[in-house]
Amino acid sequence: MIKQTGIVRLLSEEQCDDLIKRIDSVDQYWTPRPRNGVNLFYTMGAASYLDTYNGARPNQYIDSYKKMNPILKENFSDLYKILIDTLTPIVGPCELAENLGIPGFQIFGLKKNNMGQVFDIPNLGYSTELHSDKVSYNHKEAWSEYEEVEEDLLTVTVAIDLHKNGSGLVVWDNEMHIDSDSEYANSVKDQSMIALNKIKEASGYPFNSDKIVEFNMDKPKIVEYFKGSMFYVIGDPWHQVAPPVNAKSDERRITLQAHALKCDGIWRLHF
Repeated sequence: MIKQTGIVRLLSEEQCDDLIKRIDSVDQYWTPRPRNGVNLFYTMGAASYLDTYNGARPNQYIDSYKKMNPILKENFSDLYKILIDTLTPIVGPCELAENLGIPGFQIFGLKKNNMGQVFDIPNLGYSTELHSDKVSYNHKEAWSEYEEVEEDLLTVTVAIDLHKNGSGLVVWDNEMHIDSDSEYANSVKDQSMIALNKIKEASGYPFNSDKIVEFNMDKPKIVEYFKGSMFYVIGDPWHQVAPPVNAKSDERRITLQAHALKCDGIWRLHF
């Protein structure tokens, strides 16, 4: 169930451009997440959905956030303050979860010094499998430190850099009232099943395609981002990163990603 959702401006384009330079300046801390031998995806920070391995490697995750949290706070404390100051009046009190990996970055694209010759990124060339964000509930040890932990999940995406023809989120949930009707969004809607099948073929494992039947939707909803936007949702809709359309290798999609559970009345923001 989606209880609350919206998209607002968090950053100016000038602030985004400054953040892009700062993110590039610490690219030695980007973690490559190669797919099919091609590296067009990085994260920066301890990512619950990648580094915990569904709880199988807790020590690796702990080592990661103990290393990365101080680095992220040193370089992006102003961004976290803007995020918390803007989000709190909308959803209630928010804080960084110091006992977890704090909100980090997803970077779809190349490092700046690796761009070299520009080439086309195939349409639907990269995205993510259909998923929900229930991995946040796996941090049972962290949540046990609080007296009251509510079940609702908050997810936040801040768009810092985007592909020229569009970027966003594919949402398979009829309760999502945000739905773009742009040329980019309609292209993604028309090719949504093709995208899922390509991901399944490339990855070699199921991608929850059986869930599509449950949604009773011919096409997904598209939350289209704009540079500096903050998209938030309380709930856990099934979704995937919207793929680029007619994009070049010198374009990137950079976002700040945060999830949160409300513990003792405060949303505890983590990656």
